[in-house]
Amino acid sequence: MTGDSLIGSAMLAQHMPELDAPGQGSPAARLASLHTGQLRDAAAHLAGVLSALTAGRTDGESAIGEISRGWSAPSPRIGSGRLLLTAQETAVLLLRQAAAIEGVCVVIDRAVFDARIDVHLALAELKHLRDATWVDQVGGIFGVPQAAKALRINGIARELDAALRGRLASVEAALDSLRSGLAADPTTGPDALRGGRDPLLRPDPVMNPAYRTDQRNRAALAADLGSDDPTRIRFAMSILHSLREAADRSGSAALIVYDPGAYAGQGRAAVAVGDLTTATNVAVVVPGIANSPSQMAGGIDLAADLRDESMTQSPGEQTAVVVWYGYDIPLSWPKDPDSSLGTDIRDTVAAASAQSAAAAAPVLAADLRTIRSMSQSSARVTVLGFSMGSTTVSEAARYDLPVDSLVLMGSPGAGWDTRSAAGYPSVPASQVYILSYDQDPITLPVTDNLASRVTGLAEPYGTDPASKAFGGTNIDVSTNVAALAGTGLVASLLRVGGDPRHHSMRNYMQGRALAAEGSIVVGRGRDVPVKPGR
Repeated sequence: MTGDSLIGSAMLAQHMPELDAPGQGSPAARLASLHTGQLRDAAAHLAGVLSALTAGRTDGESAIGEISRGWSAPSPRIGSGRLLLTAQETAVLLLRQAAAIEGVCVVIDRAVFDARIDVHLALAELKHLRDATWVDQVGGIFGVPQAAKALRINGIARELDAALRGRLASVEAALDSLRSGLAADPTTGPDALRGGRDPLLRPDPVMNPAYRTDQRNRAALAADLGSDDPTRIRFAMSILHSLREAADRSGSAALIVYDPGAYAGQGRAAVAVGDLTTATNVAVVVPGIANSPSQMAGGIDLAADLRDESMTQSPGEQTAVVVWYGYDIPLSWPKDPDSSLGTDIRDTVAAASAQSAAAAAPVLAADLRTIRSMSQSSARVTVLGFSMGSTTVSEAARYDLPVDSLVLMGSPGAGWDTRSAAGYPSVPASQVYILSYDQDPITLPVTDNLASRVTGLAEPYGTDPASKAFGGTNIDVSTNVAALAGTGLVASLLRVGGDPRHHSMRNYMQGRALAAEGSIVVGRGRDVPVKPGR
């Protein structure tokens, strides 16, 4: 980061005396001074030594046979074996130290990059401050002009300072881990070469598709923050906030999909909560109607809950959860950064059938293959869909997917082209899980009847996956919403036709439902309570 790129922090600091201008001790200046060249040179030197040790060990192993034939006494062979063992232990140490150095370089690069985005975001907010507000005008009467504007700039400056200090803290924490790794004693065995419970930062994430995709998308996001298009700025700000929330919950976040121009102003995005590159278990969550990539906070929070639950059930394994807001979501327009009347009408009508799910199926299938390529080859992959998201997941599963399990939650139907769980080519029926609350009207015939009146379709959403005929594995858990009390007409009707309070993504991803989903994600289907279909 250059000094010029941080000029915004100086502009902000002049409005807030408590913030130091970016001098030598400020977070901005310290981030700007960070360079990874010497660290990477050191890692390259270690790699060279490691290569020499490996070659020498290979030659030594072939020589042991000759030594054994040349000397009948065991001492030369034993001595040579100890030498080779020492070389192996040293090679292991150097490999881990080189990986730790490279990992810290990645942390530094990410912190500097994110700091640039922090500054761009602050400048974008400044850029769009109005020249005066009614509070400013009132302040002028009392001799305090531009009061509101000054207060807002003060707040922006404080937020920027806090963000930059957070970036710097992540670098310092990584450097502390590196110091620990470099001080490790090889005579204490491999376990002493670990910085805590997990290994030191793993080698070369730069070559992983997840890292490259994340960097490319973050660069596009930063460009949108500095653009003159208010819609793109709003979309970029919302995605940036989602990334920060994901990183706060899991310590790692990646921007897997970023397309602000998709779907007539809705845009599309996907964020990984946790590290895809090291995860043993990967889950992809697809939301339903009335959601938008511009407001992903709820989805991020539930994804983090699922990740926490999965890692609690299988503490020795890492889990990453991707929230996929990558399709044209019906009824998203109240939350989208831009829309038109015609788009809003089409967006609303789309909620009455599986048409949007069918159109989204090849998009989700393609993104699932991409996500799979970003993960370890041995990782277990589970796809969970809620409401229209479940219909989208079912439609996508008609393709040959690198997926182990499906979970259809609060589903209005499996889509137009799937009559049973046996219809998915790459997922066995036993791994197709259904979670439908009997109190949820979206899963009941009442929703089909209403949608049929709008569309004229006999089965607007397709077969009910919770039915016995569908042949899926029905999860036996109760709703987390309390039963509606009272004996009045409204209460009686809701008990018969379903209560909309039961149809929420949070209700389907908490309590015993969340525990069952966590078991599926980590491959412990035997722990999932099941029941017959409807």
